Amino acid sequence: MEMGMARKWFAWSQVVMSMLMVQIFATGQQLLSRVILSEGTFIFALMAYRHVVAAIGVAPFAFYFERGNAKKLSWSVWCWLFLSALTGITVAMGLFYFGLRDTTATYATNFLNLIPIVTFVFSAITGVEKLGLRTLAGKLKVLGAIFCVAGALTTSLYRGKAFHLSHQGPHGASAVLKTSKPHWGRGTFMLVGSCLSYATWYIVQVKLVKVFPSKYWATMLTCAIASLQSLAIGLCFDRRMAAWRLGWNLQLVTIFYSGTLATAATFCLIVWVITIRGPTYPPMFNPLALIFVALSEALILGVDIRLGTLLGMIMIIVGLYSFLYGKKMEMERLFQTKNDADASTTQESAVYNFLDFSLVGCVSLKWFCLWILSMCVYIGEAGMRKERRVNKMKGRISRIGSYAIASSVKDHPQQPCITCTTFNILAPIYKRLNHEDPSCRESDYRTYWLARNHSILDWLLYERSSIICLQELWVGNEELVNLYEKRFGDAGYLTFKLGRTNNRGDGLLTAVRKDYFKVLNHRELHFNDCGDRVAQLLHVELNPPFSQCRNNDIRQEILIVNTHLLFPHDSSLCLVRLQQVYKILQYVESYQKENKLNPMPVMLCGDWNGSKRGHVYKFLRSQGFVSSYDTAHQYTDADAHKWVSHRNHRGNICGVDFIWLLNPDRYRKLLKTSWSDAVFGMFKYLLRKASLTENDAFAFLKADNHGEYITYSGFCEALRQLNLIGHCNGLSVEETKDLWFQADIDGNGVVDYSEFQQQRIWNPTGSEQRDENSNERGGGSKGIQEQTIGFSVKNAVFFPPEVEKGRWPEDFSLSDHARLTVVFSPIRMPCSQSTS
Repeated sequence: MEMGMARKWFAWSQVVMSMLMVQIFATGQQLLSRVILSEGTFIFALMAYRHVVAAIGVAPFAFYFERGNAKKLSWSVWCWLFLSALTGITVAMGLFYFGLRDTTATYATNFLNLIPIVTFVFSAITGVEKLGLRTLAGKLKVLGAIFCVAGALTTSLYRGKAFHLSHQGPHGASAVLKTSKPHWGRGTFMLVGSCLSYATWYIVQVKLVKVFPSKYWATMLTCAIASLQSLAIGLCFDRRMAAWRLGWNLQLVTIFYSGTLATAATFCLIVWVITIRGPTYPPMFNPLALIFVALSEALILGVDIRLGTLLGMIMIIVGLYSFLYGKKMEMERLFQTKNDADASTTQESAVYNFLDFSLVGCVSLKWFCLWILSMCVYIGEAGMRKERRVNKMKGRISRIGSYAIASSVKDHPQQPCITCTTFNILAPIYKRLNHEDPSCRESDYRTYWLARNHSILDWLLYERSSIICLQELWVGNEELVNLYEKRFGDAGYLTFKLGRTNNRGDGLLTAVRKDYFKVLNHRELHFNDCGDRVAQLLHVELNPPFSQCRNNDIRQEILIVNTHLLFPHDSSLCLVRLQQVYKILQYVESYQKENKLNPMPVMLCGDWNGSKRGHVYKFLRSQGFVSSYDTAHQYTDADAHKWVSHRNHRGNICGVDFIWLLNPDRYRKLLKTSWSDAVFGMFKYLLRKASLTENDAFAFLKADNHGEYITYSGFCEALRQLNLIGHCNGLSVEETKDLWFQADIDGNGVVDYSEFQQQRIWNPTGSEQRDENSNERGGGSKGIQEQTIGFSVKNAVFFPPEVEKGRWPEDFSLSDHARLTVVFSPIRMPCSQSTS
């Protein structure tokens, strides 16, 4: 068997074989249950005992594979577990047992085939399953479901000629079955109710997995709760000891068989399949139980097979494989939108997730041998792919030199370094799988987003940066948040997450290594209602050996900010983004004053949604911040597009991801002054964009004023026409007045042509040039104080590497952003105060 064929066969067939085993377990359980129920076994006693056995059977898996997950049990999870036990076991199985006792095993199994139709309807109503009737795959799924039900009805309603498969007469269990008088009306009513409850349970499972993805714990607790529910209901009907007494007979065998295989193994397999394929997939295999039951009754119990049964079997098989082929086409269509790396990662993730279940599912020796062979071949190939990726990563990291990884501390103890990574990981709720269908998002397909985020974490934890700042974490998904927190926690990180306001679904996550830093404080900043954006502020202290001043009283502290600015979909939002940065810097400044902190390095990390030519970039430069990547590569502002870090949905590219560094020795203007200059820069940009010359711009600001000066009312009217005020995202009245005071230099209440020409409004570039000249390290002798710690930029790299040359690789789909990693070395330097 070739490796490629083995991989494809295993990736597609593992779910199918799991569901086949479920139907085999169900067949044995139904035949055994039919026999003991005919003998008078109390139904609720049977259910209580079998689910105690099931809970005990699953417990070792829960405590071994998912140890520690019990801490995640909340009241919400308990409610979903109770509802799952009630709908999937107590009600559904209880009604089925009553219907089975009043009819026959084959007749009762027929009603299980109604579950696909009911589940389709329920799933469509709740939005869990998308029918896709306009596609061939969707039509095949619907036709397959109809054929399955039609085959089941044919088997039930049309008898035809009888075929004898066994030459032995009725004996043993068949004789017992004949002594039981059927009640077809009552039994049918019970079976219909069981069908509806089972369909509801499949939908409940989808919700349960989202809030509590621990499969073994969920199965064990569901069985335990169902046992208690059955016990409570059973005691209400019959409290006699005889009804609850067990003996060494077929009843005990049925309880252990039903508890271990028909319940424990079945629940594990079904829950796993639902998380992979969706809630309508498992019910489609239920028609096979009809075939297995009919054959078993004919061969073991001597029941005749009718022509109607054979015709129904053919229709069921055709319908089943029609549905499976439709699902396969649907999955292949989605896989085509992803590259080979993502597809292989998804398949590998499915393999590793399923290894836990191989102990339960591989009962047949034949299936077990095929399973082991496929896993060995496939995992061997997966290991080679992983090794190739690791080798590629090692080659990539070597570009950074000895500073790229934490081992540089050991290799170069005389010059220890720290690394900082920023990465917009693209929340699954925003990632499109099919650009022709905007509604097709990755969040609807758990296997895809889970595998992609596992790959992201693999890369991040391989680099093991000292500081990791992530944007667009899907904070609305508890399973994904738990994944990041657990893997970062196991790797020695402290994590802090913050969701965007108004439940937008995504947010920020900042992780710092505990062996590098001591976290002194953590603050959350909801700095602008527009766009529901947020920021995180971490105040940390360096631990030895990364501290460079261990022998004195200088506390080597850093302020780390992680944020995600609004995307400027229109010109009015450019001002909002500038306001967001202003509020961040105001908060940082007030935090330092409030806690009476000495000057210290400040790192601003994140997705800034703007290039080096934007107003945000110039604003930060006026405050002494430098782009770490440009510093490492000695790029100037003229090199604005030598590198890119983002490919947006329209296919354009722009550099938007930065790690800004402010050292304590940098010259800084007063924050309000820098803010005014930035707004005036935007003001001038809009005037020049309208093709206004200097004289035209002055006339525009004068409006209807006949004098050679600009009044406050004319200034406000110009701002309104430029869309800078007069709406919720515009400048406030106080901000407008501050701008006016900055423009009116002599304070006489008007701005004449000289003030307009030489200062803020028309010529803010003069002050910007002065800022550039002053932003040299040390800043002269003015404002120099005691020594403190700062950072030098040793290197900075993007991944994928093509973005450093201004190209975006089409085969990179971990995110629509590149990952930026910067290497810093702590150094001692003098600190400089802000100046006006």
